[in-house]
Order: sequence, then structure tokens, then C-alpha cells
Amino acid sequence: MTKHRRIGKPREPSGMGWSRLANSVVLSDDPGVVFRCDEFEAQRLAAVAGVGVAMLPNWVADADIAAGRLQPLFDDPDEEHAPIQILRALPEAPPKLRVFIEGMKQSFQTAGDNPKARQT
Repeated sequence: MTKHRRIGKPREPSGMGWSRLANSVVLSDDPGVVFRCDEFEAQRLAAVAGVGVAMLPNWVADADIAAGRLQPLFDDPDEEHAPIQILRALPEAPPKLRVFIEGMKQSFQTAGDNPKARQT
């Protein structure tokens, strides 16, 4: 990763994003983060435009990878598969939220069965 411009978040907690990779991927002697944004879509567009290297989730980058606009550089070096969690204030989810959660579960299960959908 040396000499690659990086796209990152403005307030990235320690141990997340690029800082999480400091021990696994060489980040020394690089120009650092050249574009900071909290929105994955803006980061994706910047990466497609050639601004720099972005660390994006599969669900954001899959279509661009499949179309050849983006190229995965490495898998998660820690092989960490962090869960996606939905937080709600009510003890029981309303019907619309239950349908949404079930749809997300099915979508991620389908993506898990597709090797291309797991690359980034």
C-alpha cells in the first residue's frame, strides 16, 4: 500500500478502517488519506474516479468490481467478519422492521453463497 493515496473517514476510531490495517499492511511512506468523507457512496465514486484506494464493504463495491471499475486489493487480513446489528428502542420490533430484518438476512445469506459477492 505504499505510495497509494487513501480514501477514508474524517473521524475513524482507532482500530477501525485504515488504522486497523497498520500492522497487517504496509502503510509507511505513503501520501496518507487524501479524501475524507463519512458516506460510502461518495468514497465509492471517488475510488471509481481514481482519487485513491478506498476501504469499502462488499455491498457498496460489488457492482463496480463486477463491472471492472474497481479491483479488490486484499481480503480482510484479520479475516474478521464483524456482525451487522440493528438496534431498536422497542422491546418488540414493529412489523415493517421485522420484514426488513428478514429481507436483510436473506440478502446476506445469498451474498454469502456467492464468492464474487464476498470479495473486497
